[in-house]
Amino acid sequence: MNPDEEQLLSQQVDTSADVVQQLLRIACYDEYKANAYYQKVIDTYGSVTPFSNIVQAEVRHYTAIEQLCKKYGVTPPINDWYDKIQIGSSLTECCQDGVDAEIANIEMYDKLLPFVMQDDIRDVFYKEQAASYNQHLPAFERCAQNNQANDNQQHHDIYNMVQGLMKGEMDSTKITQALTSIGSRDMMLGMAAGAALAMALSSDASKDVFDKIFNDKDKS
Repeated sequence: MNPDEEQLLSQQVDTSADVVQQLLRIACYDEYKANAYYQKVIDTYGSVTPFSNIVQAEVRHYTAIEQLCKKYGVTPPINDWYDKIQIGSSLTECCQDGVDAEIANIEMYDKLLPFVMQDDIRDVFYKEQAASYNQHLPAFERCAQNNQANDNQQHHDIYNMVQGLMKGEMDSTKITQALTSIGSRDMMLGMAAGAALAMALSSDASKDVFDKIFNDKDKS
């Protein structure tokens, strides 16, 4: 555990102490956090964009600050973020967390830069802030918007399928098409356990489709 964790999290600079040490440790810790979050998303959901691209950028960001730490004789903070990170329960949430993290990162550099007197530190901080503003933030905003649109379409497809099943309007072909459009086998199985679909499974057409899904899963 970092002895100055409270300050690292609050990102407040005490001008009565070693300012350079505080600036570098605070900035480095925040870049560690971003990298840990994005890496955990990849470990959970796979190599999805933009996380798979930006996670490497975050490595470059904290490495640049670690190099400054070495130059100025500052010990980098302990990177203890991965086990503490709680990621979103969906990619949409993770993308929105990415938006929030990049905005917070930009604001952090706004707070730190007024205390920077060294040209090389200022240059690194400006470059990292610019990358967050011009590249990372727009990428996560697009990610959040696109995933939200996908979620809305998926909810619409599920609603239409359930309504059709309850009205007896779904034959095996329509059920198969609906499930294919929804996409995920895990989601199909989850929905199959729902009350509405449980009612629909009494039909021969529904049984045929879901028997095929379970049989395919058993073979995989």
